[in-house]
Amino acid sequence: MIVLSLEDTVLGSLYAMTSTPPMPSFLPTPTNVTFLRGELATLRCAVINLGTKFVIWRKASDPNPLTVSEELYVEDSTYSVHRVPSAHEWNLQIKNVQCKHNGVYECQVSSKDTIRKHVYLLVIDKPRNDPAITISGKSYVDKDLAIRLTCNASGLSHPHVADWFKDGQKINANKIKQISITGSSSYETGTISSTLVIKHSKLTDQGTYICRTSESLVTSMKVNVLDAQKTTQGV
Repeated sequence: MIVLSLEDTVLGSLYAMTSTPPMPSFLPTPTNVTFLRGELATLRCAVINLGTKFVIWRKASDPNPLTVSEELYVEDSTYSVHRVPSAHEWNLQIKNVQCKHNGVYECQVSSKDTIRKHVYLLVIDKPRNDPAITISGKSYVDKDLAIRLTCNASGLSHPHVADWFKDGQKINANKIKQISITGSSSYETGTISSTLVIKHSKLTDQGTYICRTSESLVTSMKVNVLDAQKTTQGV
């Protein structure tokens, strides 16, 4: 007859609790992705605590898997899985993506408990114009009046954001109250629009302003700040 002490019982319970492997879970990755027709589309899926389980990709409208782990389960070599072990990623890639690939894709962990994540893929079949970028606004501004410059870029494959610089130094609107930067971007049209506003200009705001897109399109404009009061006194 074996008699267990209270200490043995508590330790056994603790061991049972700590020996249970953690459940797989997803790390944050984009759930809406957009690509141009013909590009390499990447649908990201990051899973931690995968253990002995594996990742399954399928199109939500089709019960059959596209890939299981790194194995292809369809006779279509445009699909593949690209692993990024350092980021725990099992990414579905589609070569030469077409509009027929539009839809919701499911990244699922093989488990008796349903663990899945959906990613929406949009493929755009629109020709892009040649990339172009312009800045509009007044090149001469009276001191204390607002400087307002608008940057427009088009023909972009992956429009994201535009950065502003003055005389080579990046402008951080979050650190200066009188400066604001607003903008928008569109994958459908491949465009970016960004507006820089300096509410009460000073003589030190005179200089060369540069707009640069995430795809390294660059343009610049020289802004002169005039001291109207000093000019009047000199007449």
